[in-house]
Amino acid sequence: MRNERLLMEQSNKSVSQAWMAYHPYTKETSIDRYYIGICIRVREILKGKSFKVLFETFDHISLTELAAFLVSYFEDVISDLGLWRAFRDEHERLYGKRLPFYDLTDDYFEEEINFEDVAFLIWYYLTCKQDTEAGERSGCIMNPDAPEIFLMTEKVFAIFEEHYEFAVENTALREFIMIPEETNDFYEVRYRIQWLLTSSYLYHFMTDLLICRSKNIMETYRDWPSEQKVSLLNELKDGITLSENTHLLAYKGHEWYAKILGQQHALYKPLKAIGRKRSGNLVYTGKSSGHIHFEHPPTGRRIEITRRSLEDMDPHILPGTVVTIGFVKWMGEWWFSGMMAVWGKEKDFFKADKSLVSASLFSDENDEWKKTIDDQYDLFLKFNHGRPVAFFDSFFEADNFIRDFMLQWNFEMRKKLNQPGDEKIPPFLPQEIPPAIRERSNDDCLVFFNKEAGIEFLTHMCPVIPDENNKLYKGRIDPALPMQLVMANDCSCGFVNFTLDQYGFRKYLLFPGEKNARLVPDNLDFLLRLYKRNGYFPEPQVHMVDSKRFR
Repeated sequence: MRNERLLMEQSNKSVSQAWMAYHPYTKETSIDRYYIGICIRVREILKGKSFKVLFETFDHISLTELAAFLVSYFEDVISDLGLWRAFRDEHERLYGKRLPFYDLTDDYFEEEINFEDVAFLIWYYLTCKQDTEAGERSGCIMNPDAPEIFLMTEKVFAIFEEHYEFAVENTALREFIMIPEETNDFYEVRYRIQWLLTSSYLYHFMTDLLICRSKNIMETYRDWPSEQKVSLLNELKDGITLSENTHLLAYKGHEWYAKILGQQHALYKPLKAIGRKRSGNLVYTGKSSGHIHFEHPPTGRRIEITRRSLEDMDPHILPGTVVTIGFVKWMGEWWFSGMMAVWGKEKDFFKADKSLVSASLFSDENDEWKKTIDDQYDLFLKFNHGRPVAFFDSFFEADNFIRDFMLQWNFEMRKKLNQPGDEKIPPFLPQEIPPAIRERSNDDCLVFFNKEAGIEFLTHMCPVIPDENNKLYKGRIDPALPMQLVMANDCSCGFVNFTLDQYGFRKYLLFPGEKNARLVPDNLDFLLRLYKRNGYFPEPQVHMVDSKRFR
């Protein structure tokens, strides 16, 4: 009896820990204990035999965490926290309907708990936990209309309805989220964005990604001093906080936080305007009473970082020293954010730094990027007989094809600039081809020009693409391929949409157990944003440089 009681206490403690993990404070309150009690009941539902096979199919599923996740939605609605409302409103703005997958009736009430909300959240949790980018995951896919989801929803929702009329609001959490409107300290805002992405119930899946990448850093740099590894981990967390796209609609944390606060909040526009977090090589040039001064030699940009974020520089660091530093713009000023590493003098460093990556630190501000991609796409079509795709027996052949295209592009650029052949003019082509692909020189290779991002290489793809110009096609369509393309986070939306339109793949877009292709085609953009969150809004995979440097 004593052992059973001890096991029960340990089990309930794990529920408490899972619940508190979704909150920005550590001391458990009476309100938390109220919701933890609901979590315990929900977890008992999830332990039912009806769901055993389901949970055995999916990897990395914690019934305790799932219970806390679902009850956090209940807390969100009861306490008017705004996380769920922000997603639902934005989904309706984009797609004209409040939720993916489900046809809502007049029984759906926006300010209350809803059956369809819970059903979607169960599907969403199971799906995000299979994100292969966060480690060794099965990549299993779940039908939102699966009977197990509806049965689970029915049982969980019954508990929510039982508590709905008398549920207590978590005012402390709401006050934390609703940051004072007069706040102008970027670090106060960043802290809440970081909590939103790594600890809030709706976006906490970013923590899995953080853990996976942290392990990779510790392994890759295991011989580095501890303080340098800590700096790398801080930069990683800062990058995820400010730059990573979430599974929901591929929005960044600061975009979701703005929508949670609402357009009437004074910080709505500053949050929307945060923009891109930058990390790169700058030259320290001096300091003044309010700022630390840097310069970006490849572009000539001067960066003044407020001393509210970087109080001073080490007196041993002299002007002319190159530093790698992270910074972000907030309310019209640059703030230090992430890590800073000190290198050598400018002439020594930039003489060795031949990469165009340094020149692309502010590439998103260059309006000519899109025009360059468009021009390159048009030339590619002429070069490849009007087709954006080409098929090759080996990467060696594809590489030669691209090299010929590079020569043609350089010729066109020189002609446009009215200058003779000049080997200093770089081809505006993708970043260096990944070594992993170069090593597969004998593998078949598909080359695709994505008009939104540039040239893409896909190996082992030719045998399954039924193109009339593809001599490597095996003559049989794999019905699983279209869904695999949709789910693959390293396969671009441009290529997916091209294959769907060009080869009639849409009829194969099916969830398991679905007979007619409806749910996936009707919600394709939502699914592409979820599975390809980091590539949905592509940056051109070319490097633009100022041509005046070569005239």
